[in-house]
Amino acid sequence: MKRFIAFCMSVVLVAGALPTSAFGEPAGTPWKDWFVRGRLTDDDSIRLEDDFFAAANRDAILAYNADPLGPASVTEEREDQIMDQMAELIAPDEEGAGGATAGQSTHDLACLRTLYQLYADQDARDRDGIEPVVGILDRLNDIRTLDELTDWYCSDDARLSMAWHADLDDTSYVARGLSLFVLSPYNKVDGEAAGSYAVVTYAPEYELAAFCWSDSAVYTDGKVDVCRLQELRDAATNVDEAYLVLRSLGFSKRDAHDTAYDAALLEDHIEAALEEGATDGGDDGAFIHDSESLTHAELKARCKGGFPLDRIIDAYGYADADAYAIDGSSWLDAMNELYVEDNLDLFVSHALVSIALGCSTLLDSDVYAAAQDADGDRYISEELLEALPEEDDGSDEVNYDEATDEQLALWLRRDGCTYVREVAPTSYAKVYAQNYYDEQTSRDAETMVRSYLTHYEKMLGREDWLSQKTRAAAIGKLRAMRVKVGHPKAWPDTTRLEVHSRAEGGTLFSETRRLAAYDLEQELYLLHHPDEGEYWYDCMDVNARYDPATNSVVIGMGILGGAFWPEEGSYEERLAGLGTTVGHEISHAFDGQGAYFDKNGGFEQWWTSTDLEAFQDRVERVRECFRGIDPIGSGCYDGAQVSDEAIADMGGLKVTMLVAGERPSFDYDAFFRAYAKSWVSVMSLADATDLLANDSHPLDRDRVNVPVRELDEFSTTYDVEKGDDMWLDPAKRVSVW
Repeated sequence: MKRFIAFCMSVVLVAGALPTSAFGEPAGTPWKDWFVRGRLTDDDSIRLEDDFFAAANRDAILAYNADPLGPASVTEEREDQIMDQMAELIAPDEEGAGGATAGQSTHDLACLRTLYQLYADQDARDRDGIEPVVGILDRLNDIRTLDELTDWYCSDDARLSMAWHADLDDTSYVARGLSLFVLSPYNKVDGEAAGSYAVVTYAPEYELAAFCWSDSAVYTDGKVDVCRLQELRDAATNVDEAYLVLRSLGFSKRDAHDTAYDAALLEDHIEAALEEGATDGGDDGAFIHDSESLTHAELKARCKGGFPLDRIIDAYGYADADAYAIDGSSWLDAMNELYVEDNLDLFVSHALVSIALGCSTLLDSDVYAAAQDADGDRYISEELLEALPEEDDGSDEVNYDEATDEQLALWLRRDGCTYVREVAPTSYAKVYAQNYYDEQTSRDAETMVRSYLTHYEKMLGREDWLSQKTRAAAIGKLRAMRVKVGHPKAWPDTTRLEVHSRAEGGTLFSETRRLAAYDLEQELYLLHHPDEGEYWYDCMDVNARYDPATNSVVIGMGILGGAFWPEEGSYEERLAGLGTTVGHEISHAFDGQGAYFDKNGGFEQWWTSTDLEAFQDRVERVRECFRGIDPIGSGCYDGAQVSDEAIADMGGLKVTMLVAGERPSFDYDAFFRAYAKSWVSVMSLADATDLLANDSHPLDRDRVNVPVRELDEFSTTYDVEKGDDMWLDPAKRVSVW
């Protein structure tokens, strides 16, 4: 079953006057936290002019509150819709027969059904016990030298088990473990020969490091910093989970404790080395990009006598790449410094923990149950535990004891389909496209994207703070932007995909690794033969993205439905759901990170120094704006953490106003209400605190209220005036674009 993790964190209210930001906004918010589950009641009345998010979504919030076991956002509703459609095809019915017949994709469907059956057969997994992973754990435990560890890092066991590949994110059943680094290969877009590709290596956010903090690290000015306390508790929970899973895998109490602790210690050492070697970028490292591009020979020279990144990259099959980008050369320096015999046990422990967490959903019930028992509280001091409030209305963790048999069956089917999607993404997407997707949707959506690119160019042309040289470079980047809508135009060949059933000797663990190997081999082939298919692993995400390395906007099938692209929706509704998303993703090309990539995805300076300084000042205004917003009464946003997404939200809405302005009789009220609806959600206070601490996005309420009050069209539509909580003096608006 999916892991629904949430933590109840402390709320520290400071008496006395609230400080004021440079833009006149109090360090608090005029809006109540109606999005916290249970806070809004039938008796509460809200004016659109005071809290647009809550007023426009009042009925939806109340409905979400009334059904704590159902979806809690329109994104979840769309995800459930897709999952239920696919369950009709993949999941067997009560008689054991397959679901609906899937058009032309019989081979892909057969593979998906076999995977689902392996996942759903918990009795068989219990009979297997931990045997599938024992050999890997034994090999790691037998390592005695760095050379042996290097050999293991370059082995198939590591390649298929470690979360070292960009497509296998932290929630993947394939590798829901820990990463020391992530490899991301991509075809280059700068006009070189077909099949040329580069590999980027970057450091992830380390999930255990905060476990090594002292209690004093979570205090600011003598008061508990709720965000840092959240980081500490998240890390402690991860360590706790590692300990419990290792115990279930046969480790003694002492060995499990030492292994989990040493894994956290390694991450702490890496972060300390990074901090020591970081380029001076001011208080938050803003606008500093510590990266380099190397040839294979240069990479090999940089790794000599240190961390064997070059050999690991070669083991993945990337020895013939045209370039090797290190996103953070200080990271490689830190790893080289730490990769010594004295730290051998730390590196081995980290690998053991990564394997343990990665397999916790693939083995027997005992291993799974151990992973669910973690909360981290036993690692936190009594003083900090006392700072935790009494339980609020709970978290968004599903209480299975309250669910009906029908709900449990539905969740299990969806969870099995989620697993299938994550280990066989291409086959899953092909089956969905051939059975449920209208190809006209791609054509209509691509027309919308092209319209947005045209209007974004107009918007850039009106920015009088840009010099002619910088504006021309920005427009050149915009014109070179690639657009990917729906799904790959040329599907990768999946006829070689094999999944062995129980009768054929397959287990969930073995077939998951088989699929991981197939996935990597398929991607490597397509890197060399890009004309033979497009490897597009995330086209089923209810999301969209901008990829700075390829200067691409990606709008997959997942988001082309539901509230984001209503089947019978009006122009205003589709503009609010998908259009603003398109504008948001385009804006990422010109946010606080994307603005440093050129039209070909390289780190090239295309700004004049004067324009760059003006851009940085505008970004800082956005950061300062969010530093003045305390969304849940526990502390304000980290402005640097959320500024890129906030810039994209504002840019997406601003360019949408240009698109809307060219349509006669555009219904702005319908548009703004639909925009608010696309972000409606409820969550527990604990989950809101977790997002505030860790997410690069503002909370959903502030993704509505903050950017809409930047617009004349909004204040005019609702007669918002000075004194209303949705009012913002035009002189204090902070949009970058």
